[in-house]
Amino acid sequence: MSSLGVLSSGLGGLLFLRELEKRQQGVGFVYWGDTASCPWGSRSFEWASGRAQEGVKFLEGRNVDTIVIASGDSSVVIRSGGTKLRVPAVDMLESSVRAALAVSKKKRVGIIGPRLVIERAGMLGLEQQGAVVLKKAIPALAPLIIEGEEKRGEIRRLVRAHLQWFKSQNIDALILGSMYYIRVLDDIQAKMGKRVAVIHPAQALVASLMQQGEVRKGEQRFYLTDVTPRDVDMTKEWLGRAVRPERA
Repeated sequence: MSSLGVLSSGLGGLLFLRELEKRQQGVGFVYWGDTASCPWGSRSFEWASGRAQEGVKFLEGRNVDTIVIASGDSSVVIRSGGTKLRVPAVDMLESSVRAALAVSKKKRVGIIGPRLVIERAGMLGLEQQGAVVLKKAIPALAPLIIEGEEKRGEIRRLVRAHLQWFKSQNIDALILGSMYYIRVLDDIQAKMGKRVAVIHPAQALVASLMQQGEVRKGEQRFYLTDVTPRDVDMTKEWLGRAVRPERA
């Protein structure tokens, strides 16, 4: 397969890379994360489109042949036509939709995510494939996850409060509209119970990518739009190994 560019609105794309490296070590890629502006989820579509375009331009300028869209907000922006691509792409939300439809017998699917994702959830095409879609924005969740473990109690209370409604809606699959939510996936699954398949967005994205063939090994470059000591620490924690991010 061609060389990869990984587009993320922040550091959530690292969780995709961590899953990818479980399947194949030494994959070559260029990572672009917009740490100077994340999270995008409460911003306007037009603003997010501009940021996504900057990331796409950066990656295409480094001659990647495939772009992995590794965050929910960048996914809806690009899928809605707000950002143009010159190379093929593999998409986080498209992969999650495919995974949800594969496991949902009732075709009643829930979606949680930042406001930007929920407002444009219709473009995911679930209804066109016969599914009933229940959706809910949780604007505060991603910022709390970024703040870290010291917010764990507040995060759990927020998850319980927002997911309670879904318990009465008879869904059997739940799509996570932010890669950050992987950090609290166990809490989400515990609240929803065993009868609801909570789709792991990074695993779904890796599965879509691997269907295209083995990913080529090579150099790994990490670019962030801002590099703070906190970003470096989070990169190590979320990726599971130390790297040296460069400023994009």
